[in-house]
Amino acid sequence: MTSTVSLFDGQTGDVAAATATTLDAALDGREAVVAAVGALDEDAREDYDRYADRVVRDVEAETEDVADATADDELSSEATAALSDATPRLASIGTAAEALVAAEEDEADDEELEDDGGPRGGHEQRGADDRGGFGGLGGGPGEDR
Repeated sequence: MTSTVSLFDGQTGDVAAATATTLDAALDGREAVVAAVGALDEDAREDYDRYADRVVRDVEAETEDVADATADDELSSEATAALSDATPRLASIGTAAEALVAAEEDEADDEELEDDGGPRGGHEQRGADDRGGFGGLGGGPGEDR
């Protein structure tokens, strides 16, 4: 997308319109892929972890590119409109990709807990009814079991 955004500088007419169409198609494709990955089940989605991370980084850079082009480039009204439309779409794509990354981190945390046997690292918790020392039911200092 960065190279597409840079094509708007100084362009009008057919070139600006074609560049806007290209930018729109790129955003459509990115939205479709992120949505499709998000719709996968947990196991299948694992294959796309690095993709989601990459989309988050790319969207951040592309958002900066759009802002820079809007501020610094000589833009036609077509180019300005296309870049204005791209900004919220990039934000939406970034948010969806961040959600995928967060879901994967949550799943990894859950798997780590399962591998450790639970939040206490595989140790059994003792309760009041197993004479583990709660509620004066035994197991305290000096008491026989």
